[in-house]
Amino acid sequence: MKKAEVIRRKQVAHVMQEVQLLRQVDHPFIVKHLCSFQDKAHLCIVMEYLNGGELFRLIRKSHRLSPVVARFFSGEVVLALGHLHSMDIVYRDLKPENTLIDCEGHLKITDLGFAKVVPTRTWTVCGTPEYVAPEIISTKGHSKPVDWWALGILVFEMLAGHSPFVAKSSQEIHAKVLGQDPVFPKHIKEAAASFIGELLVKDKARRLGSGAGGVQDVKDHSWFESVDWDLMARKMYSPPIAPQVRPADDTSLFDGYPEEPIDIGATSNLSPEDEQRQFEGF
Repeated sequence: MKKAEVIRRKQVAHVMQEVQLLRQVDHPFIVKHLCSFQDKAHLCIVMEYLNGGELFRLIRKSHRLSPVVARFFSGEVVLALGHLHSMDIVYRDLKPENTLIDCEGHLKITDLGFAKVVPTRTWTVCGTPEYVAPEIISTKGHSKPVDWWALGILVFEMLAGHSPFVAKSSQEIHAKVLGQDPVFPKHIKEAAASFIGELLVKDKARRLGSGAGGVQDVKDHSWFESVDWDLMARKMYSPPIAPQVRPADDTSLFDGYPEEPIDIGATSNLSPEDEQRQFEGF
């Protein structure tokens, strides 16, 4: 990331917060932070390489996923969210584009750019329209329940191939989120529909995962009846889909992008000393 651009966009605090959270989090289903460093003009964050592609790509290629695959992936997401919530971290950006698959077929969530330590409530409006919970839209204050809402959207999209709230603009999507209930395709079975429905409760106080039991209530739902959570946490289940990649450095599942020239001379309007202070501790 170019320091001058980060400063120009007023994203210094945002970037520093993301790096600090990445350093704190260590979980098998969350992308690992390896190191961070900086030079005169750039900030560099090094993370593990996950080459099985995005869940987004898999859904688009398959049109929709089987209940077995959706249950496996959603179970790993539940464990990741449970770990973040145990640290009072609200993720706030769960979506197929932010769920990566490793070369074995396990899933990891990435991009903690919207993540935040929230002991009680926060009021920042953020997230992707199709995945934003009602309480974020209505700016009534939100916390961990927004992640369980997003999980409901994610499971629906895995099983149906599309979001339950589709429209041409963000405003129309928000109106549907606030005023409509999801319509389930006939092929989505009762346990899955019940799980999604309990996550997509507009009243955050009644939403699955929002009560005193927290993540345990989510794990105890009948949708996960066949899951041994200890085995899942230790990656003892064989992934139901094996990515079509060969060595661990295979890049074939990612689109190519032209190299950007590195502008070593790029600077902000700040003095070198003031700029350095902006990124102290990076």
